Amino acid sequence: MKLSSRALHAELSDLDKLSTPCILHWDMNHFVVLNKVTKKHCEIYDPAYGIRKVRIDTLSKHYTGVALELTPNHEFKKADHRRRVRIRDLLGRTVGVRRALLRIFLFAIALELIALMMPLINQVIIDEVLVSHDENLLNLVIIALLLLSATQSMVSMARQWFTIYLSVNFNMQWAANVFHHLIGLPIDWFEKREMGDIAAKFSSLDTIQNAITHNIIQALLDLILVAGTLSIMFIYSPTLAAIGVATSFIYALMRFVWFDSFKRAEEEIWVSDAKEQSHFLETLHGMLSVRVNGGTTWREGAWKNLNVARRNAQLNESKLLMVYDVVMDSLMALSTAGVLWLGAQLVLSGSFTAGMLIAFLSFQTRFSNSITALINCFFEYKMLSVYTERLADIVLTEKEQTDTKPFTIDEHTSQKALPVSVRGLQFHTLQIVGHFLIISLSLYRQEKSSQL
Repeated sequence: MKLSSRALHAELSDLDKLSTPCILHWDMNHFVVLNKVTKKHCEIYDPAYGIRKVRIDTLSKHYTGVALELTPNHEFKKADHRRRVRIRDLLGRTVGVRRALLRIFLFAIALELIALMMPLINQVIIDEVLVSHDENLLNLVIIALLLLSATQSMVSMARQWFTIYLSVNFNMQWAANVFHHLIGLPIDWFEKREMGDIAAKFSSLDTIQNAITHNIIQALLDLILVAGTLSIMFIYSPTLAAIGVATSFIYALMRFVWFDSFKRAEEEIWVSDAKEQSHFLETLHGMLSVRVNGGTTWREGAWKNLNVARRNAQLNESKLLMVYDVVMDSLMALSTAGVLWLGAQLVLSGSFTAGMLIAFLSFQTRFSNSITALINCFFEYKMLSVYTERLADIVLTEKEQTDTKPFTIDEHTSQKALPVSVRGLQFHTLQIVGHFLIISLSLYRQEKSSQL
């Protein structure tokens, strides 16, 4: 690595005197990189969790007191060896996905068009029917509303059916591809990883699959609905529409500020859950050894600690979500209050009718729901790196190379009669893979004999 090292013992009070970045011995079985030290916390680069901020008062629970300072030599060169993980690289070959996606997309566009027509019907009822007392027009509008509702239900059912079909078909193909690749990895790959860690990485498929088959499709539809709804809102009133745009900008900014905190919380949950599952599965697998050596009490206590660590990680994420939801709800309430106040002013001044205000409020609600869902989907897609990086450890690792070339006789040789006799052939049938394992075989020719 072209680095000069110096190992030393450093107390917690001396960490700020170390030349950073440096390596710390962690949890008696792990190494992390100390990047920065402040009065209240340390910035740690943990291979298991990523970038973390650990409080000084909790650092003693992990730091063992051993540090390693590294100084680059003159031959040292900066390089980025990280593997760029793309969803497309993890998908593999799937059949029938594009056709199902196209049908779902077309059905969803039809649903969005129907949804845009609903507020206009409300406006017609308030501004035309109630003002003119036209019962015939009311009956006509109600019939149109019922037809639109029936059409919406049928299209929605068709869309849900194709979504279910896509989810089942796509998920089955992808999971089969990943499992086929997994069982072909080198043996030392499995020896270096815990059982629960491998299971957690494989189960990351479910989260990624759900994001692809549901969230991304819905995001495309929300994008179309946002564009259409926002255009109609600006036609009604640019001032009121500007309030919705400003609210969306503030929401996106807040989501960006909170993203790192949510990502760290998600990583902590993933790692703590993987450790708990590893301990649980290893305990079941080695139950005989645990019982014989009297280790049941120790294994139970260790599992309880891991279980508490997982629940604490989930609790931290719940606290973040609680505060985040309160802030976002307050923002949306202020936006709605602003639209109502300005909209009422426009109605009082004669620039707006009551029906126009009701219709605009419906459009504004749909716009807010769609734009927030679109922003959330964008950051959830970025959050997938927590799972794609883990799954990439399986998918992007090269399979073990095995020589499976069958024994063949070329055409030139096959034209000649070869006096070959087989004696002492013994074989065993492998039920799992459906092949034969040759145990003993003797081949004899007239010129000479060859024994395997």
